[in-house]
Parts: sequence; C-alpha cells; structure tokens
Amino acid sequence: MKRNPLWVTFVALVLSAAPAIHAAAPRLDLLFIANRSQWFIPGENQGDPPQWIEGYKAGAKKLTEYLVLIRGLDEPMVLSVSGKYKAAPIEKILGDYRRGALTQAMRQHRRTLPAWAFALTLGGRTNGDGKPLYEKAKDGDGKEYGSIVTPPALLAAPKPATIEEIIYGSEIYKQHAEWRAYRRGQSQAIDAVYTVSAVPALPAGKNVPQPVEDDELF
Repeated sequence: MKRNPLWVTFVALVLSAAPAIHAAAPRLDLLFIANRSQWFIPGENQGDPPQWIEGYKAGAKKLTEYLVLIRGLDEPMVLSVSGKYKAAPIEKILGDYRRGALTQAMRQHRRTLPAWAFALTLGGRTNGDGKPLYEKAKDGDGKEYGSIVTPPALLAAPKPATIEEIIYGSEIYKQHAEWRAYRRGQSQAIDAVYTVSAVPALPAGKNVPQPVEDDELF
C-alpha cells in the first residue's frame, strides 16, 4: 500500500506527527534530507488562501519545508515551518550544525558528507530547570498579539547517522528531485498541496555511499 510522507508540526510543547500517527513526543531525532522555501502573502481574512509569489514583497511570509527522516519511523516526513518562532530557530540550528559538527566531521574524514550524516534531537525549548519555555509572540515591531509560543530547540549534541541511514537518506534525496524543485502557483492554498509522492520503504544497504557534492547540502 502506498503512503504519502506524513507532516511534522510543532504543537504546544511537543513535536507531533500528523495525520496518520496520533501521538506526540517531547523530542525527536531528525535527519534532514532536503528543503524548499517559497514566499507567500497571507489571505486577508482567516481561512482565505494565500497568494504564492516568487521573491519577497512587503507583507510576505516565507514557508520552509524540510524533508526529514525520524528515527523510529520508516517513512520520510515533512517538517513545515514559517515565521519568527518556528522557521527562524530551525534555520539557526541547521546553520550552526553545518558550520560545526558537520564541517568538523568532513575535515576529520577528508570527504564530503551529506546533511543527514548526523541526527539532530529537536524538541520544545526549556529553561534552566528543564521546564517548557513560553514566549509571547511579537511582530517585527515588538507588538504582541496575545499568542503564547514554545520555540523549537536543539536538545542534545548531533548524533552520527548509521551507514544504513546515510544510504536510505541518499535514496530519499534522489527520489524527491521534483519535490525539491516544485513551486506553488499563486492560486494554491497551503492545505491544498500537502501531498508528496509516496516513497516505498527500502532495504538497508551494505555498501558505503558515494560522497555527496557541496551543492546537494541544503
């Protein structure tokens, strides 16, 4: 039976998988395979579809989607984030990871490694006592809108991926070339396009994967 990749969303204090898995976890180990981004202008009223655009315009927001593998699940999933309190923390985590653990590993092994060479443990941000950290949502001018958010955070040092995970990640990356290049039309709504080609489970490989070029890393 074919299945579409699920979608991962940050909900309250946890990372939860939807729609097929009705469960939540305080943290998840994610291997980031690929990403795509596109700007959109939100609808004027709640429930109105957004207008998808190419490039930034005044009042636009950017939706970023990451194709990921989650340890404990066989199928790839998509992490969809936008805005200051979701997209920005993920972008910073990945930037620090690329400049830190991933770069160090490539220097040590003297070869190019894919972005999914390590699993990143993500969950809701906490304070020094380990309790959830709540923040009041504000716009760029510092104006509050009454929303309380719990930004995502890296909760542990990056963990090396297994050879099987690296090989599987390479297969997923190749199979989703069209997904990476896809751009929504101006009349399409967010919820109307949350479909990705089904990916069959692959057997674990036995050979060491070939190096991935720099331009294939995010």
